Amino acid sequence: MHHTYKIFPEHRLHIEQMEGEFSLGSLATATDKMLADPSFDASYDSVVDFRNAKAQMTRVEILAYSELIKTTGLFNGESKWAIVASDPLTLELSEIFKNRTHQNDNIRVLTTIQEAVEFIQNPEILKHLTDH
Repeated sequence: MHHTYKIFPEHRLHIEQMEGEFSLGSLATATDKMLADPSFDASYDSVVDFRNAKAQMTRVEILAYSELIKTTGLFNGESKWAIVASDPLTLELSEIFKNRTHQNDNIRVLTTIQEAVEFIQNPEILKHLTDH
């Protein structure tokens, strides 16, 4: 898996992109790296772009990852998260993650960047991500 992220403090926004196959281990490593960045702020809105990625995880693994994420304080009720994916398994696991973290109002699982812009209400996203 190839993971990149950018933080835009002036727009209160994080953008993550994942490419290739990802496992529980690679997802956890990517998350740890981003959370350790001193510029990271959990109150910023985020777009996680999985459109060029494919999950190699089980339901049990995403449930465990969800429980781990709940302990980080990542979802504090202040920020919105748009998870954008195209692979059916990645979409399904993302929905399980959303439901398990009890963030139904703050996380949306979507299939286009335009939907992410509408949910987060930040057109800055379109300067960095576009629908294919």
